[in-house]
Amino acid sequence: MTLLAEQGAKLDGCYYSYGHPDGIVPHFSGHSLERKPGPYNIFVAAAQLDLDLRGSWMIGDRETDIACAAAAGLRPILVSASGSSPVAGADVIRVPDLPRAAQSILAT
Repeated sequence: MTLLAEQGAKLDGCYYSYGHPDGIVPHFSGHSLERKPGPYNIFVAAAQLDLDLRGSWMIGDRETDIACAAAAGLRPILVSASGSSPVAGADVIRVPDLPRAAQSILAT
């Protein structure tokens, strides 16, 4: 958070899932609506922060990130240093790193 603040950036929220599909703690293991590719946390953030999902982006490095973006109606950007990905879809912007992801968003 300090690094973000030094650059004048701040987080309006932080959303995560306590559980894991392979977890061993009761109530925190198995399937969860909070985990990607489900868009649950995106919808919670949108409601709390009054976000326009159609005008929003999701940057990720996994297929589940892109699937989550699609399920929530976000525009997806895939960060993939290798340049190849199993993710299908012409609407996915592929970039090698986060600075390029930011450039792609600013260019639209």
